[in-house]
Amino acid sequence: MSSSVLKLGDLALFTGHTWHVRHQPTQHRFTYRYDYLGFWAASIPKLKLSWWLSSAHKALIEIRRGDYLRRLTEEGEPLQTTGLQATDPQMTDSLEDSVLKRLSKILDSDVSGRVLALIKPRGLFAYFSPVNFYLVFNPDDQCTHLLAEVTNTPWGEQHCYGLDLSAPLKSEKDFTVSPFNPLKQRYDWLVEANLDSVRIVIKVSDERGQIMDAGVKLDRKELKHSRWFALTHAATNLRTLALIYWHALILYAVKRTPFLGKKG
Repeated sequence: MSSSVLKLGDLALFTGHTWHVRHQPTQHRFTYRYDYLGFWAASIPKLKLSWWLSSAHKALIEIRRGDYLRRLTEEGEPLQTTGLQATDPQMTDSLEDSVLKRLSKILDSDVSGRVLALIKPRGLFAYFSPVNFYLVFNPDDQCTHLLAEVTNTPWGEQHCYGLDLSAPLKSEKDFTVSPFNPLKQRYDWLVEANLDSVRIVIKVSDERGQIMDAGVKLDRKELKHSRWFALTHAATNLRTLALIYWHALILYAVKRTPFLGKKG
């Protein structure tokens, strides 16, 4: 855990692990080490980066504004893409503005504050992330809202879930993520977040009871060596995508989990 203050323009590493536990109709579980880059969302143009890791030019690891909160129509409906992204469309809003606007629309209430982005960067010039998290903090550094930006596989669509952390953390599932889960399900969220550590858990249930739960637990560390980070994380997106298909193969071919498709 870092004891330093995360300032505008700083880049931090939020490192820990992610896990999935499927309870029914078949049992399956896995845990992997998982990392996010963290920074104040207003600071993308000011990030202090290198030729190994950049937001301003080609690099082994890249942070591009156009990769985040971009694959949505104006009505908030998912817009299909092609999985790993190589294009970089122009964006007019800052990432912070886009987060606050999306949350305000989802919650039908004005949301303001500083936005801490926990994102996956591009690696080897391609982008993919199953989920990015955007945490809104008030002037007292208390986390008040969460926006989860979800991308499904293999359809490459994006959808956002917004939470007011002072309200019950429940939401109806309205976006297919896994072809092994029906669409008619509920999410119960657990969010524990401050500027040094983040724990987010999602419990998925339906009329059968609890179906699965998944989560991340992360601690903030100072990113000291951008070259080492770039060399060890350049293939992370490809690895994540390969693991998604690997576990899908186990569920389908080995454990005979019913394949429901996109509509569930």
